Amino acid sequence: MSFLRNAVAVVAAVWAGSAAAEDVTIDLGKGEAFSTAFALYTPDCRSPGALTMTIVTAPKHGKAEVVRGDYVMEGKCKGHKTRATFLRYRPDKGFTGSDLLVVNYRSPTNTGELIQPTKEYRITFQVK
Repeated sequence: MSFLRNAVAVVAAVWAGSAAAEDVTIDLGKGEAFSTAFALYTPDCRSPGALTMTIVTAPKHGKAEVVRGDYVMEGKCKGHKTRATFLRYRPDKGFTGSDLLVVNYRSPTNTGELIQPTKEYRITFQVK
């Protein structure tokens, strides 16, 4: 039986972090898929738009995709709608072990312009 894990990564206001790559490890059970929403909003709950995400290195033992869609915010801005970028990963049937996915993204400013630099994430999925 497969099921989907949903983790939400909400970036408040304007991302102003460094361009340094970040390593992330995500544990998944056998047959489990992963999905997360990256949603941007300002302190007054306005959305500057969805960030741009690109798959740099596709996983060798599964499928990954980046899609845009609507997201209903939680926390302080609960109930407000915004555009979000969703990252999804599903390991190949029967696969167990490590699988690497590398993505990069840029986020918009309050005016909707994309800011530099691009942020890179190296995501290792540990499928058990």
